[in-house]
Amino acid sequence: MLGRPRHLSGSFGLGGIGVGVSLGYFSTRPVPADDHLRLLALVAAEANEAYDWWCESIWIADGPDEAGNAFGFTKLFCMIDDEDTDTYMAYLDVCEIVRFLTSVAEQLGIEWRLEIEGAPFCVVSRAGPDAALKGNLSEFLDMFPGDFDALRSRPRQEILAEWSDR
Repeated sequence: MLGRPRHLSGSFGLGGIGVGVSLGYFSTRPVPADDHLRLLALVAAEANEAYDWWCESIWIADGPDEAGNAFGFTKLFCMIDDEDTDTYMAYLDVCEIVRFLTSVAEQLGIEWRLEIEGAPFCVVSRAGPDAALKGNLSEFLDMFPGDFDALRSRPRQEILAEWSDR
């Protein structure tokens, strides 16, 4: 695909998104070593084994950053020739990441700050995502280039099978 795809020129209020965009997730406070190990186990068992990710699975670093915080990233777009499908499936993955991090917050008490391209996207706590998520997901869908309803009516597994070579 030549040029900058339409679906990567939206803003999310973030000043534009570039190729290879990732969703970053960072604990808002240091995570004790035992909880970090439990977090890694949850990622492996409850997120990455249980869900067929569109582009990349949830990745949490094996160790904390210099402040003791857990962190990770997930690349969102596969850059396939069908921008509609790529954007829709990235949207579904963002929703699943938020769902998973809410579960982690409930189980381990870890609150998360999510960012795209270094700009705030939302905060996820035991209570779920904050109000910023709704607005940012709305912007995500506003930049959706195609017929969201047509894709939403298709089973996710069918789309994954159609694009198995992604």
